[in-house]
Amino acid sequence: MGKKPNEQVGDTFSLSVQRPAHQGKGVGFAPSGVVVLVAGGVVGDTLQVEVTRVAKRHLEARILKVDIPSPHRTEPRCTAAAHGAGCCDFSHLDPDYELEVKRTILRSHLERMGKLETIAPIDIVELDREHWRCRFRLGIDSSGRLGQRAPRSHEVITEQCLQFPEVLSAEVARWQRAPQPHHAGKELLCAVDDQGNLHTELIEPRRRPPRSHQPQRAKRAASSRVNNRRPSSTQHYVVGGHTFDVTIDGFWQAHRDAAATYHEIIRQWLETINNDAAESSQLCAWDLYGGVGLFIPVLQQCGYGQIYSVESAPVIDSFNQPNVEFITSTVERWVSCEQALTARPQLVVADPPRSGAGASVIKGIAKHQPEVVIHIGCDPVAFSRDIGLWSTQGYVPTQITMVNAFPGTHHFETLALLRPRQNTHN
Repeated sequence: MGKKPNEQVGDTFSLSVQRPAHQGKGVGFAPSGVVVLVAGGVVGDTLQVEVTRVAKRHLEARILKVDIPSPHRTEPRCTAAAHGAGCCDFSHLDPDYELEVKRTILRSHLERMGKLETIAPIDIVELDREHWRCRFRLGIDSSGRLGQRAPRSHEVITEQCLQFPEVLSAEVARWQRAPQPHHAGKELLCAVDDQGNLHTELIEPRRRPPRSHQPQRAKRAASSRVNNRRPSSTQHYVVGGHTFDVTIDGFWQAHRDAAATYHEIIRQWLETINNDAAESSQLCAWDLYGGVGLFIPVLQQCGYGQIYSVESAPVIDSFNQPNVEFITSTVERWVSCEQALTARPQLVVADPPRSGAGASVIKGIAKHQPEVVIHIGCDPVAFSRDIGLWSTQGYVPTQITMVNAFPGTHHFETLALLRPRQNTHN
């Protein structure tokens, strides 16, 4: 992104998409030679585009017409997305190619943002591609029909979404047949539990605070309440033999198989680590940004006898065990507090919000010299930046796994196993 743009908003021209970019965009070049990021562009497309934004060193554009489609472009598999919903922004991609795009994006950011000279092979775990989502917040249009929203808009798209489980598809169809205009403008929280039961709750639309006042924890709100109301339903999810109770507005993994998948990846990694004290009750683990404690069962199964789960918002302790302690604190405050100084961890699991952990947290954790770190991220830019920060503290990734936990979208989850640099050959 070197040249300065000559083009203006509203200009139109033809371009070919050369490579993928983050957030579901394709990279091409304007007639002036400046980089163009095209929403929905696929490598191999020849497109007619219109400039929607002029940045300092690049342009952003929308597709007016696909002149020559990429061999990787398909008919949209999601009806709602085809009608403008913001749900499945990759539904026009061949599903196998989607995985390669995501791997390419991750590797590119690890090189550029993480500044890694060598990158461990990136394993890919694919989850079910259809009817996979178990938590929704749907809009209700002026006619009283239910659906997903258009991107950055209050418009409700009432067509069926590829992510809907069958039980939710039936509910959306019911609202189509019998609209409820007296609920126009409201939202419907929807959750599908482990038994496939649908739970719903009508709420007033969420009022977002100004961006500067939004809380840091954008990824989860395990104990949050929508509009300060008391939720009327709780869902039960079983992972690692433990039952988690989650309120309908609380945080849980979006993909029905994601939690169990992360549990299994971590279990396999920890079981391969040669640790003479693996059966010792003295092994200590920190579960940072722990939410409801999703990773506690696998840490217990792998021999960690003392576990501290740190979350900024209060959570209900569903374990009630003397060797599991829930700490209500920011992670930044925890890593430098007196209790942390006396509870040196052999293992740290960090699952920060979308914005990442950041330099002060990673430096603070590294001072305690954990033998193993598992770092998790849902944004490849923030994740790669954090991995680079770990590298400056002497920790390098020996295993990287990308989980396609949001199929049909540009989102994905990444897990990395990090060891101190001097131990990477052990």
